[in-house]
Amino acid sequence: MCRFVVLWLVASLSLLCQHDAPAFLCRAAPMTRNKLEKRNVTEDAAISLSLPADLHASEPIELTIVVTNQMKTSMLWGEIDGYSDCQITVTDVEGREVPRTKFGERVRRRSGVGIGAMNRCVTRELLPGRSKEWKIDLGKLCHFSPGSFRVSSRIILQSPAGHIIGVEDLRFDVAE
Repeated sequence: MCRFVVLWLVASLSLLCQHDAPAFLCRAAPMTRNKLEKRNVTEDAAISLSLPADLHASEPIELTIVVTNQMKTSMLWGEIDGYSDCQITVTDVEGREVPRTKFGERVRRRSGVGIGAMNRCVTRELLPGRSKEWKIDLGKLCHFSPGSFRVSSRIILQSPAGHIIGVEDLRFDVAE
């Protein structure tokens, strides 16, 4: 009888582990965090920045930016080249801007606002409930050495209320 109860307990626990049981009941390996993410959500829009957790200076550092329109009307943005649309700033942990590559300097000049910038862009529409995703290689914008950094992004969306949405200070580390 005792052996039956033990077998029943083991079977019940393994069933629980397949259906979101508390971690202390299961012998699963600890979850590893494979990405860093930061979000900003408003009534009109949501924006998120994410990076892989394991970054190296000699490899691409791919930042993913996702903007979601949460309004019942369309939003517009000026598309230039993907890099310039998102107004990306990378600093070290003390707030000093990371040196830009030649390409990064060109992007900075192109991503200005005002009439000059409007003449260089194509107007794109983001329908209600839809998202737009950008994949940005930060290594093309900045020179990275091992250390800790912060990335911020700002996107100007045109809606009836007018809107600028951004995410500040997603912290990340770069290894050799």
